[in-house]
Amino acid sequence: MPRYVRYNPNRLKTEEKIRRAKTMRVLGYKRWVDPYPAVHGTRPEKMVYEQLVRRGIRFYFLNEFTFRIPEIALVKEFQVDFVLPDQKIIIEVQGAYWHSMPNTINSDAFKFAIYQQAGWHALAWWDFDIEDDVNKLFRSEPLLASFNYIGKNLSTELPVKSRKKQDTSQGIRTMNKKRALRVLYKKKPISIKKRKVKGLKSYALGIK
Repeated sequence: MPRYVRYNPNRLKTEEKIRRAKTMRVLGYKRWVDPYPAVHGTRPEKMVYEQLVRRGIRFYFLNEFTFRIPEIALVKEFQVDFVLPDQKIIIEVQGAYWHSMPNTINSDAFKFAIYQQAGWHALAWWDFDIEDDVNKLFRSEPLLASFNYIGKNLSTELPVKSRKKQDTSQGIRTMNKKRALRVLYKKKPISIKKRKVKGLKSYALGIK
């Protein structure tokens, strides 16, 4: 039988679907596309990077900063993921694997204590929270929630002051490469060849 398709006047055309997909796509989810491929960084770092640019927030990305606490004569230098000088905010993107190790937990606690004592408001954002909904993290922070999403691509990254480590994605690429090699050289499961034995069926049935 022929198939009849009822005409729907509200049905979107292909061009309109493409336009809506570009202008109304949700940021911070699986369909996220990196708009800054030339900038080195992990996927969660790049997602935060994009949000800061699109919201018009000035920031330093992966710069070394020196923190001083005069009361105890302490001077420490750390490479910080994001420094927002206007809001006096530091954002550290925490990878769930590396930052869950005991030694890393202790060093992170020490580092964040120095940030706070030096007068900075430090935020630790987990990579899985960023991947899940990066917009929610911005909305949950009062100092950042007031910045509306303006959607412009004009970079608000401030000039580099000091950056010793250029590429933070090298470790992830190395892990992925090793994983690919493990999959490539993975041994095949052992297969057992079955051999028919004459008279086994008749013996099992009790037939002579």
